[in-house]
Amino acid sequence: GTIEKENGEKLNVINAINYKNRILHFVEGSLPKAGEKVKLKIDMERRWALRRAHTATHIVNWASRNVLGAHVWQHGAQKDVNESRLDITHYEGLSEEEIEKIERLANELVLKALPVKVEYLMRTEAERRYGFRIYQGGVVPSKEIRVVSVGSYEVEACGGLHVENTGQIGLIKITRVEKIQDGVVRLMFTSGLSSLKLVQEDEKIIRELEKLLKVNKSKLPEQSTNILKELDELKSKVEEYREKELKEVSILLANSVEKKEGFNFVFYATNQYNLSEIIKIGENVSKLDKTSVCFIVSTISVPNDFVVVYGEESKIPSKIRAGDLAKVIGKEHGGGGGGKDKFGKGGLVNSVDMERLKQRVL
Repeated sequence: GTIEKENGEKLNVINAINYKNRILHFVEGSLPKAGEKVKLKIDMERRWALRRAHTATHIVNWASRNVLGAHVWQHGAQKDVNESRLDITHYEGLSEEEIEKIERLANELVLKALPVKVEYLMRTEAERRYGFRIYQGGVVPSKEIRVVSVGSYEVEACGGLHVENTGQIGLIKITRVEKIQDGVVRLMFTSGLSSLKLVQEDEKIIRELEKLLKVNKSKLPEQSTNILKELDELKSKVEEYREKELKEVSILLANSVEKKEGFNFVFYATNQYNLSEIIKIGENVSKLDKTSVCFIVSTISVPNDFVVVYGEESKIPSKIRAGDLAKVIGKEHGGGGGGKDKFGKGGLVNSVDMERLKQRVL
């Protein structure tokens, strides 16, 4: 909250701790003078958000145990204004059906508007009445224990602030669930106004999709499925045309080789094809002309990708492996490369004069 000084200046309280039964406030700004009267004001909006989140954590824990089984135990928790988390012990991830059941059961308990009771009991009495399950949040190191009861459903030893009845929590919405380690599942959830904000954001997205796809929200799944199907068909056709184009380019290159010391040499630089595509071109040419040696560069991105492909019957000396050539050329241009006997690839980081590169390769 805030601390208001006599001169009207307000200091933001960023933390408060209990130190030897004295409450220490950590503030932003200059401290009041000794003896000065100040007004302390709690940020009630934040306080209520935390109260809702804290009680909601107890309820989600209870609902999880009722849906998944008695083995469920709180492994850890963190309450926050916008979103909270609860880690529970469970041997596998949760299905959508289980998540929906937990969410529904938790909200049914909220709607009962059950009283949330706080009482202080001696440890032995608390354990006698409620058993050791009260230590969901860990064992409390004191003889007297603060026990929080949500109706007759959930009882835990807890030092946090809570609502007065479950109806004050509002909607509990589980936002995501993930298995964070073997035997531990994390549930992220919202409560109160944070849940309302989440629902409103989802509704806004749905309205935008309705306008974009020009259908009612009930038809969004069907329309989305149809669009995805059309996109898959178009993608398939594009890939088909692209494959045909690569074959045509390969034929042109194979028919326009340069004769060099008993082998057919192909040097080709392009800004239209990526690495996987120039690999296909090189492989196609090597099959069309088995004596060919291909050096193909793609300038689409930096570093420039390149490939070296030898035909099966090329007369390049065996000691000049394609992978070794790729390594040398790549290194000379600030990059690297490697590969096998008849195939190599690499990257050219520095700017490249293609005519000089061609002469260097030859």
